[in-house]
Amino acid sequence: VISSDEGGNFFKELIIQNAPENPTVGVKLNVDVTPLFTRFEFGRRIYVKLDGLTLGESNGVYTLGLGEDLERIQESLVDDVILRDEETVTIVPKEVTFAQISEAQENQWVRLANVQFADSELGKTFASEQGDNFDGDRLLQT
Repeated sequence: VISSDEGGNFFKELIIQNAPENPTVGVKLNVDVTPLFTRFEFGRRIYVKLDGLTLGESNGVYTLGLGEDLERIQESLVDDVILRDEETVTIVPKEVTFAQISEAQENQWVRLANVQFADSELGKTFASEQGDNFDGDRLLQT
């Protein structure tokens, strides 16, 4: 698990990637539970039963959910679909530059090298702020 809803940056979704270091793929998992960080904290290894789930695209992001509309997995089904491992691993961010950013890193934990936020962005969250349409859009500069 590479997401946490503890700070309000994610809502009823888990972002998971296929390895704690140098991942090659990641996906969003729609879950109708809040909060999630108390059971599926950052670095928690999980297993997802894919039977009955649909993989599709939601807002341009690969997403696992129920049915064609990628609906959230109901709370009553969570323990049957998401298996929580005992292990919590250290997630190592993939170091990338602006020039290397592409859809290939979507849903993966990355660290941008040699960038800073614009002064006007300081103090804002990545979650929705007033004026944001979905997730936060923040201006980065070199």
